[in-house]
Amino acid sequence: MDLPVESRSHLLSVMRRPGAARLWAAGVAVSIMRWLEMLAFSLFALSETGSALIVSLTVFARMLPLLFLGGIASSLVERRDRRTTLLVALGTMLASAVALFGAALADRLSVPLVMLAAVLGGIFWAVETPLRRTMLAEAGGMERIGQSMGLEIATNQLTRLTGAVMGGTIVALLGLGGIFFSGVLFYAAAILLILGLDRSPPARRSARSAREVLRGLWESIREARRSRLLTGSLLISAVFNLWAFPYFALGPVVGEHALGLGPSGIGLLMGMEPLGALVGSILIAARLRPRLFAPFYGLSPVVFVLGTTLFALAASSLLAHAALFGAGFGMAAFAVMQMVLPMYAAPASMRVRMVGLMAMTIGVAPLGLAHAGLLAEWLGARNALLVIAAEGGLATLAVLLRYPQLLTARLHPDHTGGAVGEN
Repeated sequence: MDLPVESRSHLLSVMRRPGAARLWAAGVAVSIMRWLEMLAFSLFALSETGSALIVSLTVFARMLPLLFLGGIASSLVERRDRRTTLLVALGTMLASAVALFGAALADRLSVPLVMLAAVLGGIFWAVETPLRRTMLAEAGGMERIGQSMGLEIATNQLTRLTGAVMGGTIVALLGLGGIFFSGVLFYAAAILLILGLDRSPPARRSARSAREVLRGLWESIREARRSRLLTGSLLISAVFNLWAFPYFALGPVVGEHALGLGPSGIGLLMGMEPLGALVGSILIAARLRPRLFAPFYGLSPVVFVLGTTLFALAASSLLAHAALFGAGFGMAAFAVMQMVLPMYAAPASMRVRMVGLMAMTIGVAPLGLAHAGLLAEWLGARNALLVIAAEGGLATLAVLLRYPQLLTARLHPDHTGGAVGEN
């Protein structure tokens, strides 16, 4: 039964829908581990090699599968039971955590093994993100998509904060083995939560050949190209991941080399941006209306790269913390709307595939990470951040000039569960 109209704007209203609370809680567990692992892998690579390039490559390996598998994975899972697919993916990550914990106890961890684990985590990311978030949006009700995705991203930012602080502390006290044991606990908890969901039969049950999978991917691209808003949204996501996200790999290097911070201090520093994003996500979910979805998204990279520029220029740890907190508001606008726009503006039958296409744009981040890593080797981490921030600002301007719908579109729901834009 639908909630009363006056309840629909409440941030937690989606949690009253069957299944939504379980999907959200499973996402919390998965997200904590994603950020714990990314920070821990970066710290391990830094301690083993001292190379900013190798540190960047750990994040590169984590995100590369998104580029090649994001759209394909979403096309494949359309014809499979969503609950079963999530359980298989979570079970694989649980097995990985057990294996890495054993390797840590036996002192067999190495940079190549960490890279392999990062790639596996990226494959999981390509499957889990479009699938679980689409399930959450539908379970919470498409009329509440701003609230459900705002809540999802707010908690994702909270887990990034938690992961950064926990990761630095756990590595300092227990070593990487503590991270992987945490993975065993969190992935097992997520499996138990998903087991409590009802089965969700796919719309089409027949097996798909490789040609059909590629045809489905091409249909998704054609659908996106029919809408200048969706096309511009995909390009903004690519810009953000190429020139904004790489700060995550360089931040620990700046924290250690320029600010003199240890693992715990780096964890706290890297927690400031997700803290700002958490505050911003809550404000967006509680207050932002559909008519502002597109403009907030289009301008989000500008806010973020401004914050990371100030971070690179900061002369003290206090100013660095404040700059990253400000950058978090750009991250909030980007992360919430990145999921909302493809689900809100696309036909209901294409939602999973559109989110899958968006996940593919996340997959271009490895190219930005490689670029940032090489710049850091040549220019130093601080100067590299300044260069990629300038490049990101110019690229955002180019996209906004080519697709002004990102600043002018006013979305409202139609009668079929999708949305239409007004310019």
